[in-house]
Amino acid sequence: MNRLIVTVLALTFALSSAALAAPDGEKKRKGDGERKRPSAEAFFKRIDKNNDGKITKDEFGTRAKTDQQKERAAKAFAKIDADNSGDISLEEFKTAMEKRREAGKGRPGKGKPGKGKGKKPTDDS
Repeated sequence: MNRLIVTVLALTFALSSAALAAPDGEKKRKGDGERKRPSAEAFFKRIDKNNDGKITKDEFGTRAKTDQQKERAAKAFAKIDADNSGDISLEEFKTAMEKRREAGKGRPGKGKPGKGKGKKPTDDS
């Protein structure tokens, strides 16, 4: 289940962030000089195109082009919409983002920039 949440939120982020500028309300990523990631609130506002304080299925899946992307977006939307109201509130969105962050902790390649990269095997024979 955590894997599905991570996949869904990663897809959501990828679909939404590629064409979006970086307004205020953003946080720097650890280890990245100039790269920033949006706060949950800023990211929510970017997706909420009509600024009504909730994300609809249409707003959530606007960047999905292929059938597979649309299917993943629909599944993600259903998981994030905890109260089954048909839209995602800021609180539901923040909860999903927190679950995504928690699911990423302790995974290989997460958290330590450059770990395992650039190291050459040694010849000890």
